Amino acid sequence: MKNAGVMSFCGPPDWIRLEDYKRKCDVNLWGLIDVSLKFMPLVKKENGRIVNTASITGRLCLPNVVPYCIAKTGVEVFTDGIRYNNYNMGLSLSSSISGFTLFFSVNACFIH
Repeated sequence: MKNAGVMSFCGPPDWIRLEDYKRKCDVNLWGLIDVSLKFMPLVKKENGRIVNTASITGRLCLPNVVPYCIAKTGVEVFTDGIRYNNYNMGLSLSSSISGFTLFFSVNACFIH
């Protein structure tokens, strides 16, 4: 099971710099893909399972956290794509989709 998450630099999408969008995707998406691809041959060999931690924001975009939502949507699409392409090949994939509370989502945007 893999989990990566950076939720900082929150605000309206046009206030966030491109570098901040890229940083979120580097950690939340590309890091997860990198680790998945590196371990995939071993997991296949053992008929194992990869569990990627996604987020409800991969399915429901919330205000002021658009870069995070973009990355978590990518986690969902990557996991689905690998699962469909490895059906009956000794590899099982799933996503753990976490939710949020109003307290967490409101405070996460203001704590840096």
